[in-house]
Amino acid sequence: MKCCIISTLYPPNIVGGAEKVTAKLANALVKAGHSVTVITLHDSSEPKIEFVDGVKVYYLPIDNLYWPFQTAVKPPAWKRILWHFVDMWNFKAASRVGKILDAEKPDIMNCNNVTGFSVAVWNEAKKRGIKIIQTLHDYSLLCPRGTLTKNGNLCETRCGFCVTMSLPKFVASRMVDHVVGVSKYVAAKHREFSYFSNAKQSVIHNICELPQSRDKVSRDAAKPFTFGFIGRVEHEKGIEILLQAVMHLQQGDWRLLIAGRGRDEYVNGLKTKYPNPNIQWLGFTKPDDFYAQIDVLIVPSIWPEPLPGVIAEAGARDIPIILSNMGGMPEFLHMGVRGVALPAGNVQRFASEMRCAIEGQGVMAAPPNMQHWQDELSEKTVIERYIACYQQTFSS
Repeated sequence: MKCCIISTLYPPNIVGGAEKVTAKLANALVKAGHSVTVITLHDSSEPKIEFVDGVKVYYLPIDNLYWPFQTAVKPPAWKRILWHFVDMWNFKAASRVGKILDAEKPDIMNCNNVTGFSVAVWNEAKKRGIKIIQTLHDYSLLCPRGTLTKNGNLCETRCGFCVTMSLPKFVASRMVDHVVGVSKYVAAKHREFSYFSNAKQSVIHNICELPQSRDKVSRDAAKPFTFGFIGRVEHEKGIEILLQAVMHLQQGDWRLLIAGRGRDEYVNGLKTKYPNPNIQWLGFTKPDDFYAQIDVLIVPSIWPEPLPGVIAEAGARDIPIILSNMGGMPEFLHMGVRGVALPAGNVQRFASEMRCAIEGQGVMAAPPNMQHWQDELSEKTVIERYIACYQQTFSS
């Protein structure tokens, strides 16, 4: 089967987890004998074609006011609004994609994040009789911010701005033949607002790349008990909840490692506001190096993350996890990952659970069911489900 994958970003351009799991999907499809073409964006004025791990990748320039990813300075509000206005239906970006579809002639088009392309790419596939599968990694079709938050707070209802800016996406969602949620939560959230009314529905979790060794590494009692946070250092990730919780812990033989980057002004402000010798700011760190140092992973997000890969990465190493009960995160616990879900934003509960962990109680004593959830997120299982989805959609 010939498959065209659309993804806002693709390696080596990586900001979050969506582009990583999209690359894993593309690579696994190629290994399974399918022909795969990826169309993505890059921060250049010229298009280019490269082969990345055997996958043919079209890198296109972004047809909008500016490149919005990994920017050191946040653009002014008027410019951001205008950017999203263009992204409601980007004719030029869709035209570029249409020409590639004419050249490649895929059987199906599997869209992932389409920010920067706009949902106008669905129309290009529809005009050519190409079946459309949309994989939902976030809420960008419901909310221009992609997080269902505003000013750092979770939106209880969608505001007028979101509804207005998302209207073309809602209407166009009727063109999609099959929609795949990476978690039950993200799929249900789109159904709640009546998106994809003509589409078949599936939930297929992301591929979890397991470490080379799955042997349980006993913690070294001679070293400080180590908590870890890894990811983008930003408000929605709950970093301030974690730092506030740390302030409630007594100074002692423990430490907190923070791996990841954020806007310089924001990160420097956090370092000033929460001075603590037990906190170490690592910046960008390779995941293997990070996980080898920690005893417990903290995922304190205050936005409903669909299915954060860091939980799977830690779980695969049998590292216990303290996480927020937001979005699709608790679904990992239902699959057997060792952890505990706490009310999002509850500083006292996070501090209490961290104290229990230091004492060897709570999450440290919870038994995992590794085989079940690792099978659920294995490349074999995920690819079998995607191929079945493609074949079912193509033949319908």
